[in-house]
Amino acid sequence: MLSAAFALSASAADAPVWAHQLVTMVVDRSFPELRCVPLRVRSFHSQSDYFQARFSPGRALIFARMRYTIFVNAALEGERPPQRAMEAIVAHELEHICWYRNHSRWRWLGLIDLISEHDQERFEKQADVGAINRGYGPGLADYRRWLYQHVSPKVASKKRRIYLTPEEIDRISTAGAPASRR
Repeated sequence: MLSAAFALSASAADAPVWAHQLVTMVVDRSFPELRCVPLRVRSFHSQSDYFQARFSPGRALIFARMRYTIFVNAALEGERPPQRAMEAIVAHELEHICWYRNHSRWRWLGLIDLISEHDQERFEKQADVGAINRGYGPGLADYRRWLYQHVSPKVASKKRRIYLTPEEIDRISTAGAPASRR
């Protein structure tokens, strides 16, 4: 059963049921602050990204109640990473949503800075550390290892710069993060 926080509109129906269940499980397990937040789960297509989190820019500009979306790459209907890896990357994406919720809409304008790789790196690594601190470090390392095998060498190289690598995740996880999930 899906959490009441998820808006399951007809336009969001293209996301697979397992994706809704995965997001619901991670929210229920590790993100109590998001349990009543309107989250949507939708599919998207990409050659290099498998999960993304976004807010509704139009709603932000008119100061309407915010909605947030977790996007899941339709390509995952084929070969998926291990379960704990998917849980961990969803935790990473939910960390972005927590950031959006904890900062003013005016501060979001600073996200324009993400055009620079340096600022994007800081934003993504911050979400990685948040997921690690919630106990998802080993799964996040697994996800990155899986990801590097499923994207081009050029894309993998860029992702190694922008996100924490499995080795960095392992160091942070063993330096005092909570026990791993599953």
